[in-house]
Amino acid sequence: MSIVNLDNIIKDLENRGLVIKDHDEFAYYVKNFNVNTFIVEYSDFFENENHQFTNVNANDIIKLYQFDKNLGNHIFREILVIEKIINTNIAIETINYYNIIDKCILKLDANILHNSVLRNLDKVEPYTEYRTFLYKLTKYMDSNKVTRKYIDISVHDDILKWANAPLDIMCLS
Repeated sequence: MSIVNLDNIIKDLENRGLVIKDHDEFAYYVKNFNVNTFIVEYSDFFENENHQFTNVNANDIIKLYQFDKNLGNHIFREILVIEKIINTNIAIETINYYNIIDKCILKLDANILHNSVLRNLDKVEPYTEYRTFLYKLTKYMDSNKVTRKYIDISVHDDILKWANAPLDIMCLS
């Protein structure tokens, strides 16, 4: 015996007035996108104060869900573009402001970097130490084909193996 019975959930919704033309498609959405998320969040637009559906087709709820999902994906994609622009510009400004001639932040003296470039790190990330910051900066570099070419495989330190990577390239990871 199954505790969650999709047939009973769908019958309950039909008893409340929801018109379901394609039971298989609707069951797919209810099963895979969580009954509470899919029905409760999206059916609020269609239910009356007695939690009954009046002239509501299940396809309307599915279309609203698909629209919301697609809109969220578009917004997230644009946020990633903006984040990349900001990261790259910060890298370029850091290179120019601190006159990092070889453009590699890891070749700077750690004290200069910690006291000048990252002097407010403890305010932005209170629990992040300097080495942890550098690790986060280099963490995904080997997963990007552009940044991967700068790895020095003879170096076993997870951070120092990227000592030849320019700061602006690091921002691609």
